[in-house]
Amino acid sequence: MRRAFTLIEVLTAMGIFSFAVFGLLFALNVTVEASRDAQRQKVIRGEIESRLARLSLPPLKEFSANFEEDGIQYLEEIRPESVKTQDLSLLPGYWRVRVLAEWKVGGQPQHWDVSHLIWNL
Repeated sequence: MRRAFTLIEVLTAMGIFSFAVFGLLFALNVTVEASRDAQRQKVIRGEIESRLARLSLPPLKEFSANFEEDGIQYLEEIRPESVKTQDLSLLPGYWRVRVLAEWKVGGQPQHWDVSHLIWNL
């Protein structure tokens, strides 16, 4: 008697194989999207650090500006800020340096807001 696969066995094997291939393609797509998102975040992080460092150089003066680069909106801001001590006296000469980045990922708004205080009379 001759041994061979029946049509049902072949179709079942093809279905399982197709299901596995589609699962791998979906996993590959998710991995590529995650890699793109990580790369974009790396670029944004570097840009924020660069802008913050540039804005922190003396002499400080009040400043605010908006920029757009590669679909990312940046807000740069320098403003005086009052700092109170424990006895509620004010310390002069402090400035808030801030960089805000806004963008969209998959239609969802994202933003990073980074700032620090600098003492500069």
